[in-house]
Amino acid sequence: MRYLHLTRDKRYQIHILKRAGHNQSKITDLMKRDKSTIGRELKRNCGERDYRPKHSHELSLARMRAKDNGRRVSAETCAVAV
Repeated sequence: MRYLHLTRDKRYQIHILKRAGHNQSKITDLMKRDKSTIGRELKRNCGERDYRPKHSHELSLARMRAKDNGRRVSAETCAVAV
């Protein structure tokens, strides 16, 4: 199964469904997403004022920019290794 990041629209959909009183299981069924995706989104982004989709999307973008997937091997090192 291929992992897809939540879009801004999907985050607003989560917000609307949550405000309508749906629980996490119902939201996952309606959105056809894995329960861990919705659970992780709510856990990471629920604050004092509940789930806020705009703020959640900004945090997500900041996390993506900040991640470091490890050091890259320089071209010089590759040339020596060959």
